[in-house]
Amino acid sequence: MGVISFARVDERLVHAQVMMTVVGSTGADAIYVVEDETANDEFMTMIIENAASRTNLFVRVLTKDEAIEEWKNDKFGDDKVLLITKTLEDMGVLVENGLDIKSIDIGGRAPQAGMITIINEVGITAEQAQYLAKIANENVVDIYFQSTPSTAKVGLKDAIKKFNISI
Repeated sequence: MGVISFARVDERLVHAQVMMTVVGSTGADAIYVVEDETANDEFMTMIIENAASRTNLFVRVLTKDEAIEEWKNDKFGDDKVLLITKTLEDMGVLVENGLDIKSIDIGGRAPQAGMITIINEVGITAEQAQYLAKIANENVVDIYFQSTPSTAKVGLKDAIKKFNISI
């Protein structure tokens, strides 16, 4: 049975920061990028597979539905998976559909208008904070914000304090 050894939300998907720092700390032997638009674009899939192949890990690019179906069918075989999605919502769908995700690293979401910066590279909206709290509470998932393994983690509870909302 496979295992999800690390789950990360990063709008850049696979890039140098993931390749150089995150991969080595996960114990993964496979990278699964789950993002519908990318999985349905042959050119983007090829770029991700080529970039990630430099890690000598098995690389797959899947839609959310494909990832959910493969998890239900055989729990990703024998793979130890570093799972990456572009959005919080995509990761949430995977959790809500039974993928065994114990923790989620939110590591790359450039702050934009309407977002509050949690760490330098990551911003979320109040609605996203509420959604993350729902996912964490209903599924017993540890959610934190960390750009690289060498930087400090900010837990979801501390992040939510920035919103002055009750969850």
